Amino acid sequence: MKPNARESRGWGGSSVSSDGDRPRSSLAQLEFGVSEGQVAVFRATLNVAEQDPPPQGRLHFFAIGAMLGNLVFLVIILLSGVATIVDRACHQA
Repeated sequence: MKPNARESRGWGGSSVSSDGDRPRSSLAQLEFGVSEGQVAVFRATLNVAEQDPPPQGRLHFFAIGAMLGNLVFLVIILLSGVATIVDRACHQA
């Protein structure tokens, strides 16, 4: 099986193409877009407790959970980008 020329860069080159950065930046933009909606729901239900009757209590509870979950995913996206940069800069002399 013949390796793809785009994937095979030889001994000194990086195996990661620059096209790999585009999906990561798109994911970050999507993440910020979704977060805006969650913050809007959270602020609209700010005076509601999680134990209040539905639907306001549920909206508030899930808005908090979604903001925390998206924070985790944002950290994953950022650390993935840092790892890509460090991996390209770190190679055998």
